[in-house]
Amino acid sequence: MPLPSMPPQVSRRQIGWRGIFSLMDSPRNDTELYCWLHWAEDGGKAPMFVRTVATAARMACSPDYVLLRPVLVELKRRYPEGLKAL
Repeated sequence: MPLPSMPPQVSRRQIGWRGIFSLMDSPRNDTELYCWLHWAEDGGKAPMFVRTVATAARMACSPDYVLLRPVLVELKRRYPEGLKAL
């Protein structure tokens, strides 16, 4: 299955006073984890726990995604296989 296109890049002007984390409030806006989440959820090679967390993150509302994001960053560090498929 082909990967979806990356979300558009964001200019410094769009970041505003809340900083970059205000832009990473959903998987669609998170340029760091966007492709990895797609791999983790649909790749088939990710462990079941990683797939489940990725699925939950892709369905999460904004406050819940912000809460899950540090966990996702750590899982990406532990399971970087998704980066090889790109």
